[in-house]
Amino acid sequence: MYLKAATVFFLAAATALMDACTVRAEPPSFPDMSTYTQVNVDEYTILLPNVGREPNKRVYFVTPDGVRCNFLMESAGCTGDNIPGISDKDRNPYTYVATGTGIRPTGSTPFVDGKIQGHELKVLPALHAITVNGVVCGVDNAGTTACKDADGRGFVLSKLGSTWFPKV
Repeated sequence: MYLKAATVFFLAAATALMDACTVRAEPPSFPDMSTYTQVNVDEYTILLPNVGREPNKRVYFVTPDGVRCNFLMESAGCTGDNIPGISDKDRNPYTYVATGTGIRPTGSTPFVDGKIQGHELKVLPALHAITVNGVVCGVDNAGTTACKDADGRGFVLSKLGSTWFPKV
């Protein structure tokens, strides 16, 4: 009986000690992408139908962990139900993260089966970046994706937590 009580006490004390020593990781800071290899934007450009006019040229990419992203005018954004480090309040069931607007829930996504209007998206590899109209997005070798616009607003998508920065 005493042995059982001592074992329970020991396990409870060990658990409390482990909880006290647990380090909670902070979301990563904005990375320096200046050393990343730039990709050819044309390889990520998709022509989308534009009835009665020339097709719209849009730039899309998918992160190594499957998050779909695109460039719009002077911003970049990512949409999905698989964005890492997002709280439940920012899902509906999808999340939209953009350099200009931050993190917000959204009820729809333009992507169907991981494609945009039937077009496959190309993966932006680790340690590579893509720049469109002064907006840059890149992926580090730990699976973190970051985007920054010309006004200095940006976001980081990471398993440690995703964050929007009003100024990088």
